[in-house]
Amino acid sequence: MTTPGETARVAAPDAVFASDADGWVHGAFESSLRPAGLGGGACIWLVDPEDPGPYGDTALLCPEEQARAARFFRDVDRQQYTVAHALLRAKLGERLGCAPLDVAFTAGPHGRPEVVPTSDLSFSLSHTRGLVGCGIARGVTIGLDLEPLRPLDALSMAHGILDDAELADVRSQAGETGWQRFLQYWTLKEATLKVRGTGLTLPAAGAGVRWRDGALTAPYVTTVPDGSEPSWHQARLWRVCR
Repeated sequence: MTTPGETARVAAPDAVFASDADGWVHGAFESSLRPAGLGGGACIWLVDPEDPGPYGDTALLCPEEQARAARFFRDVDRQQYTVAHALLRAKLGERLGCAPLDVAFTAGPHGRPEVVPTSDLSFSLSHTRGLVGCGIARGVTIGLDLEPLRPLDALSMAHGILDDAELADVRSQAGETGWQRFLQYWTLKEATLKVRGTGLTLPAAGAGVRWRDGALTAPYVTTVPDGSEPSWHQARLWRVCR
């Protein structure tokens, strides 16, 4: 799971949020991250959609994906979609030992896409202004969300997103710290709902985010909106900077 961040083709972790144990590798067209402390051998790849290298090739998309990409009105949306799905197919193909176009998907519970035939791989896609991300894990379910770091009226947006404790936390922060704190909560909750496979069909306020010893580097999710799992989700935050 990732925090909001400024974006660039070669991404680097902000020392405030990233752990020294995280494995970051910066390549010509992608940065890869192996997060310390998350299960399933999780790996995240980050790509600049304006300079995507091989991931800008529509030949990596199946005919249905190519048709969907063509329906986007804005070039930027078309490019983000193309890069995200080409990146996903390329990375899943590497792990499954097949060509990207041979990767097949089906809709799982709540419509969350899954690999077929049945695999223990889970994946999550996210994109925001200037950045596309793909996360893959084995034997656990991964959720990834990217958000741009931008000033906003956090308190006016908090209804239905933050629970009482989280709202009090944001209110206790001042100025820039307050809206950045809200974005941290928002991004973690979005990623958690992706783990559940529900999207925003369940209330974001039902995913309770807390901090171990108040440390920004140690978030965890105490509850999930549908209440089917008593245990908390592991979570991590990063800020991706130019």
